[in-house]
Amino acid sequence: MITKWLNVQAAHRGVVREILVAKLYPGHPNHNVALLIALSRTVQWIRETSGLNASGRRRQIEEIGLTALFVAVVFTWLHDESDDQRKTKAFLDWSLARSDLLMAQLFLSSGRNSEVDSEV
Repeated sequence: MITKWLNVQAAHRGVVREILVAKLYPGHPNHNVALLIALSRTVQWIRETSGLNASGRRRQIEEIGLTALFVAVVFTWLHDESDDQRKTKAFLDWSLARSDLLMAQLFLSSGRNSEVDSEV
């Protein structure tokens, strides 16, 4: 899903890079706020399309992780000049595998899922 979205944008990567640099300029807080809102909406869209429906602490951790993952993938994509965005796809695959392992360690081992979720 993310790779399809990036594929559509690939022809405009230079323009996307320029827009993001302009929006991240510290002197434009109105741009920064709008960018954060768009990022939050994108993360929620990723959660919905991925079928993630956790609540409580697990949801918070998922949202933080998805936000970090999305930003890292976009940053990688902005600098990826490889054929068919191979570097970005490999980075995304590696990151998702690491995320799955981390979430399994946090929530599936020794019944911690119910402990952590009930803390919120």
